[in-house]
Amino acid sequence: MRRETVAKRTIPLRWVFAGSVMVLITALTLGTARIIIEREKGVLEEETLRRLLAQGRNLSATSATALLDEFPEFVLHPAIKDLLEENRELSYAVVVDRNGRIRGDRDLRRVDLPFEDRPDFRPLTAGLGRGAGERFRADDRILEVTVPVRYRDGSELGAVHLGLEREHLAAVLREAQRSTLAVLLGTLSVGLVFALFLASRVVRPIQQLTRGTEEIGRGNLDYKIVVKSRNEVGVLARTFNEMTGRLREAQRDLVEKERLGRELEIAHEIEEKLLPRPNLGIPGYDVAGFHQSARTVGGDYWDLIPIDDERVGITVADVAGKGIPGLVVMAMTSALLRTHARRHDSPAAMLAELNRMLRPNLRRGMFITMFYGVLHIPTGRFVFASAGHNPLLHFRRRGGLGDPLGTEGIPLGLFGDDRFDERIRDDAFTLDPDDGFVQYTDGVNEATNPRKEEFGTERLLASLAGVEERTAQETVDRLVGAVRAFTGDEPPSDDITVLCIRRAAAVPAAVDA
Repeated sequence: MRRETVAKRTIPLRWVFAGSVMVLITALTLGTARIIIEREKGVLEEETLRRLLAQGRNLSATSATALLDEFPEFVLHPAIKDLLEENRELSYAVVVDRNGRIRGDRDLRRVDLPFEDRPDFRPLTAGLGRGAGERFRADDRILEVTVPVRYRDGSELGAVHLGLEREHLAAVLREAQRSTLAVLLGTLSVGLVFALFLASRVVRPIQQLTRGTEEIGRGNLDYKIVVKSRNEVGVLARTFNEMTGRLREAQRDLVEKERLGRELEIAHEIEEKLLPRPNLGIPGYDVAGFHQSARTVGGDYWDLIPIDDERVGITVADVAGKGIPGLVVMAMTSALLRTHARRHDSPAAMLAELNRMLRPNLRRGMFITMFYGVLHIPTGRFVFASAGHNPLLHFRRRGGLGDPLGTEGIPLGLFGDDRFDERIRDDAFTLDPDDGFVQYTDGVNEATNPRKEEFGTERLLASLAGVEERTAQETVDRLVGAVRAFTGDEPPSDDITVLCIRRAAAVPAAVDA
């Protein structure tokens, strides 16, 4: 069957960008035009009313003297005629006396007739500074202002009525709107042309990036994008060129990573061999240990070291470092401890010897916290020392969990012999039948949950409540389970090691090596 490939039609980014800018500019322009036109309408209406009021006041001032004459129409008629000829927008101008009879009009035949208001006039509340008796009224066709005519002593002689055709105001407003729209449309046209130009300038480098991506997709890792822009697109182009170079390096590194992966697997196997065998124990004692690395391999370590038929060395250590470097230091520490443990009856002396041997071989900033003790199996006498490690948790069959037993020792590898030897010392207690202790690394108490809260010492001690009633394995499982329930899906940030040893009721006389 013949296979047909249908190419999806791609919308050019240039037109998408230009269209978006055009829509934005058009919307802004039309919105601005509407605001300006509405404001112009208000300004023109206010200015027209202001002008109409001024004309009414001027005619009122002229009429004040004329209304005192016997024939005021001879003065008012020419004044009104000139006013109407100069202001074609005025529909009428009428001066009436205090009795409401016309004394001034462009048509002399109306003189001495009663002035009749338009029946559909309604008052306007124009926000202008009007004087006493001045008012605005309007209907659908006429805007009228009425201004009282007063003599110098304030007595009212009559009133002036000026009428303005609304159509004139509408015509002025339409003209102003046409002018405004013409300016805004010109601005819009310039903006649209600029949008097309800007889209072309912005999209061109992106098109080059698209072509570069297609070349990479074809396997051409030597393709280079030439973009001279100094903005983010230029940065993106340079990043793209760097990316192609890194892809070439990645191809070369792939085999190397596979080799490193194999080495990590080997390192993990070595780590498992360094830890005690699952069946290793102490005769007459219940022993359980747990170890989990934060990475493929880690720097935590615990061990049981046979010294002679009646004594066994017990250690829990934490190398400040994870991965292969931590594993290497852990392996070196384990080897040195197993080699020299039989030479020292004092755990403090053993740790001091380890510090002298390890410190010259540790890189700057790397150190080891270590707990080491020697258990006399028949009597349960346990002598121990701590080089900056976590306090020991000692529990008794009668009395339960006691206070944590801490020491003042400092970690291995940080300081010279004198300062280390000054702080390290031995402590001791005796394990009676069913007594025991728990030791751990800081991956337990410093474990964090998704809210970045630490498990802490209080939760650790709470999880060990009733430890005297449990086997060593139950104690370890309960503590590890509490840590996992607390951390949830949060990946471990540090290696976790837990060791629990409990004396049984009867103790044989030999160590299972």
